[in-house]
Amino acid sequence: MKKIDKENLLVTEKAILDFAEKNRLSPREKDLLMLVCCGLESNEELARELGITIGTTRRMAHDIYAKTRTSSKFELLRSIIRNPCPKNP
Repeated sequence: MKKIDKENLLVTEKAILDFAEKNRLSPREKDLLMLVCCGLESNEELARELGITIGTTRRMAHDIYAKTRTSSKFELLRSIIRNPCPKNP
C-alpha cells in the first residue's frame, strides 16, 4: 500500500485510529478504513491500493460493517464523525 496522504483524510487520523481500536479492527481492516477516509470509494480502487483482489476487499468491507454495525462506506464515515472517542484528561 502506498503511503497515505494525510492531507486528503476526511476525518482526523486520531479519530480513525480510535474508531478502529474501539471496534477491534485488524491492521488490514484499518488500512482499508484509512483509504476509505481518504475518499477512495470503489472496491476496485481499494483493492488496487491494498494489493488484494476485489473479492477480498468486499469481504473485508463486510467484516468492517459487521464489527461497526454499519452497512455502507457513508455510514462508516458518519459513524466515525458522530462517535469520537472521549478525550483523555
